[in-house]
Amino acid sequence: MEDTQVKEEGQKDYRKDGSIFLSAVSVSTGVFISRILGLIRQVFMARLFGTGIAADAWGIAYPIPNSLRYLIGEGGITKVFMPKYAQIREEKGEESADRYAASFFTLFSVFLVLLGAGIYFVAPAFIKLLMFGWRDDPVKIELTIKMLQMLSPFVVFIGVYALFMGFLNSKNRFFIPALGPAIFNIVWLLGVAWAYFFSNLPTNPKFLLVIGFVVLGSLAQAVFQMPMAKRMGAFRKPDIKGYWPDIKETLLLFMPLFLSLMVTEINIFVDRFLASTLVTGSVSALRFANLLVQFPISLVSTALATAALPAMSRSTAEKDRSQLASIVSYSLRMALAILIPVIFITSILRTEIVRLIFEGGNFTASVSTPFTASALMFYIFGIAGHSSLRVTQQAFYSLKDTKTTVKIGFIAVAANVIANLLLIDSMGHNGLALGTTISHYVYFGLLFVILTRRLRGLEGRKILKSGLCFLGISAIGGGVSWGVLELCKVYIQLNILLLEKILFFFLPAGAGVIVIIACYKMLKLEEYHWIIEPLFRKFSSTLKRILPGR
Repeated sequence: MEDTQVKEEGQKDYRKDGSIFLSAVSVSTGVFISRILGLIRQVFMARLFGTGIAADAWGIAYPIPNSLRYLIGEGGITKVFMPKYAQIREEKGEESADRYAASFFTLFSVFLVLLGAGIYFVAPAFIKLLMFGWRDDPVKIELTIKMLQMLSPFVVFIGVYALFMGFLNSKNRFFIPALGPAIFNIVWLLGVAWAYFFSNLPTNPKFLLVIGFVVLGSLAQAVFQMPMAKRMGAFRKPDIKGYWPDIKETLLLFMPLFLSLMVTEINIFVDRFLASTLVTGSVSALRFANLLVQFPISLVSTALATAALPAMSRSTAEKDRSQLASIVSYSLRMALAILIPVIFITSILRTEIVRLIFEGGNFTASVSTPFTASALMFYIFGIAGHSSLRVTQQAFYSLKDTKTTVKIGFIAVAANVIANLLLIDSMGHNGLALGTTISHYVYFGLLFVILTRRLRGLEGRKILKSGLCFLGISAIGGGVSWGVLELCKVYIQLNILLLEKILFFFLPAGAGVIVIIACYKMLKLEEYHWIIEPLFRKFSSTLKRILPGR
């Protein structure tokens, strides 16, 4: 009885001290910096290369290693490495876990080198087979092959970065790994700036120059983490033979996880294929809307899931499933508390967001903006499901169950395809966005039902009650945003278009957010204290370090 009480008190620690939330904030900060730099990078790439032959070739070459980055690197291998690392640390100690990590890193690095070499040598045959429609344009095919071959080291360096990221996250170090992509984008931007301002090369060689910086950026991203990883014990002497059973178990868990992650890539492919059958602009509208949706997904769902996985893995290693259930419940409620308001405010201000970020030049107010804004509205409704899905998936990964996510994942793919086919005739590209949203909720719902059977104390009713409460409050905040927006349209008419766009977004959004936060506080919601109190303590401690005399 006494032991049970101690465990229950321990379960509340991370809620009171905000350790998971503050770790998520660290991840979000790094991701936010990276996303902003990535957006700037995309703008300059578009202005530098437009939509010519080189841009088309890049549009085929880069997604190949970039998809492998997600499937094999940071999206995949870390999720099976971290639970095993936590188990070995719990059973045999920190030093043994570090030697397992060093052994696994050595073997996986060899695989990455072989994969990079394979991409280089297979590129000619693969591109000629994939881009059969370009068979009458040998210049474009040869340029695409050259680009893909130049990008082959990218897979190696990004994979190494993912290994270090998983190791440091296991040590509760989140900010430096999250900042890695920002380093990557900075180096990429330097290449774009060089090509834009200083290079007199023709377009195609200029693009190859930029690709050189892309590869260099992926290397810098990995090297950036090495000093901290070395201090934390990542470079201990490997013992592949001694740790082979553990390495083998990790690799066996990775195979079904790889198939599970393929679900996202398949959904993207299906959407793009079907969008290509619609009117011109449908593919671009979906791409731009999805780019906007990735901001809250990365800042909230990815950050929370990344921060929660080490805690989930430790709970599983300690055989404390009640603690694991508590972490899952906490993470889901935190995600919903933040993202449901984002859904309401974004759906109301969708046009203002698209105007502010994209409108101008060939991105016209009459066609491009409403086309993208409508897709954004249907995508944005899915972010709560997507975020909840990410957290639930992490729970399965911590339990070393990657097969269930594969099975349910392919059901979600089927749901996406069926929804797309049913909605595309009546809703066009908006139907494809809605189909993706539906598939997120199907995927999450089925996984959550299975998880409730495995974890007692998952607080399903409390999560539902909290979600309904957030919906009501967000509807009020959204109504305030709509009212302020209408007032802006009546009273704000400026000659400076950019300033008008900024005011039309930030004034309504700010008013809605203030009302929502005030409602959270007045109703004394637990989630309000989980968010505000850790931030206040963190701010106070930082202030004391900066101003020790106060």
